[in-house]
Amino acid sequence: MKFSRKYKVLYHDTDINGVLYPSRLFMYLQETAHGHTVEVGSPPEVMIERDGGCFWLMRMCVSIIKAIHFDDELEVTTWATDDSRGFSFNRCFQILRGDEVVCEAYSVWVLMNRTTMRPTLVKDWPVDIGPEAPIKPSAPLHTRIPREIVLEQGNGEHTVTYPDIDYNGHMNNAKYPDIICGFLPIDILKGKRISELTISYLHEAAAYETIRAEYGRYSEEDGVYYVRTRRLSDNEVNVEARIKLSDDI
Repeated sequence: MKFSRKYKVLYHDTDINGVLYPSRLFMYLQETAHGHTVEVGSPPEVMIERDGGCFWLMRMCVSIIKAIHFDDELEVTTWATDDSRGFSFNRCFQILRGDEVVCEAYSVWVLMNRTTMRPTLVKDWPVDIGPEAPIKPSAPLHTRIPREIVLEQGNGEHTVTYPDIDYNGHMNNAKYPDIICGFLPIDILKGKRISELTISYLHEAAAYETIRAEYGRYSEEDGVYYVRTRRLSDNEVNVEARIKLSDDI
């Protein structure tokens, strides 16, 4: 079963290049997925009481096929996929601007019990969400930072505070894209837009945790940058990301 929701891009949703901020795009995806869980009678508050937990995002890969601008009217559609296995609950998204497909995304989630901190098997979740065939965006599902890349320190540090955290008490997954881009020099992003973005969420960042980043690229020609963030408290890798930049803004 598919679920759709409509959005209109506001002026403050756009960046220095006049295109939609990546975190705002992730928000559209997350809000639509939330609407889908409400539609099937399994919103987060029900899941916490019934299942003892909620969905945690593990990986998100997004292909932004066309630049998205101020005043664009978008329709975001999401559905659970029939390739979910083991602990992996997989979900796809497609964004239309009129009849034009401007974005496709594939995501992997786990249903985590907040008391035991153990995941729930797909077969044990008591909800029939009507899975359908997946789509596979051009962005890779996994973030693999080539070992030969020399990473350099990103801009500053980021401390997780009130605007970042969600009901689960850690930084919401939709906050990460803008924060990751904020670690890059502005000159890299000026005159460009993100056409592919893959994020692997490895360890959470709780309130008052500080993270820093390092970044690098494998080739001068492909427009791809890799970013790795770490928690300062224990040096654990927080997220790894692959960002592809394009000129067609």
